[in-house]
Amino acid sequence: MSRILTTSALIATVAGLGLINAYLLRTPVEIGALSPAATGGGETSSTGQPAKAQFRLDATTPLSFPETALRPLFWASRRPEAAKPVAVAAAQPVQPAAQPAAEAAMVEFRLAGILHDGRDGRRALIVSPELPEGRWLAEGAQIGGWRLAGISQHAVRIEAGSRSRELKLP
Repeated sequence: MSRILTTSALIATVAGLGLINAYLLRTPVEIGALSPAATGGGETSSTGQPAKAQFRLDATTPLSFPETALRPLFWASRRPEAAKPVAVAAAQPVQPAAQPAAEAAMVEFRLAGILHDGRDGRRALIVSPELPEGRWLAEGAQIGGWRLAGISQHAVRIEAGSRSRELKLP
């Protein structure tokens, strides 16, 4: 008698688990990063097709993440630096206008990263001795007497007067 009860209980348990599995297989599971407002319950476009889902990151720009900009990109700790005290030096004589071109020839730049953003264009992270943490620049921006003339997938072109240099990602 006990063997019949045990066998019946085991068969009932397996059948119950089978029904639960069948139910779960037919239930849709949402695994995407869709915003709840965009999934709004079966909205359709003017053509009668289901409306295209919008991802939460579609409406953001790099400027939407100010905390990220405060943390140096390629540092292991990724913590913002504490403000360093600035020493005030005595006034220095004004340099002639031709001097920035001479300085531009001596500055060593390094390309640390390139950001491809579909809406805001491309930006390059340029590191120099004066800016060891780097600075994000858009095409056309100036740094150390040089102008960022072009940004490609793996390199940038900087120009100072008639001189031009290409910086490549490491």
